[in-house]
Amino acid sequence: GLESAMPSRAQQIFEALASHVARAAHSPDQWVGAADLAACLLKEAKTNPQRKLAMGKARELVDSVATCGHDLPPGMPRALQLLRMAIHSAGAAMCKEDACDLVDVKKIATFWKKDGIEEESPKRWSEGPIAQMQS
Repeated sequence: GLESAMPSRAQQIFEALASHVARAAHSPDQWVGAADLAACLLKEAKTNPQRKLAMGKARELVDSVATCGHDLPPGMPRALQLLRMAIHSAGAAMCKEDACDLVDVKKIATFWKKDGIEEESPKRWSEGPIAQMQS
């Protein structure tokens, strides 16, 4: 018969946390926590499939935030800065591990200026660098 391969408990937890990031993307009151969690997942990912999963969920969060006209929640500029650094680190790790397609890394990372997020944090998503994701 067929051999079943049950993912490890750690992998199941990783996938559940990644799913939480995507679900939280639609709730502005959960954005800060979701951005922090996405950054942690990107830092803790051990394999390219884990990095790609975390990157995809981070992209869902960024896309939701970019299309929303809400004011930035307190702590969000800090959370975005941490997420930005985690995205760049994960992208570098993916490149180092193998010559992979970095479409999500490039699409997510391009909206930040090369030198980092602007000094003056925008009050609305539509006014900041994150809005560039939609163009």
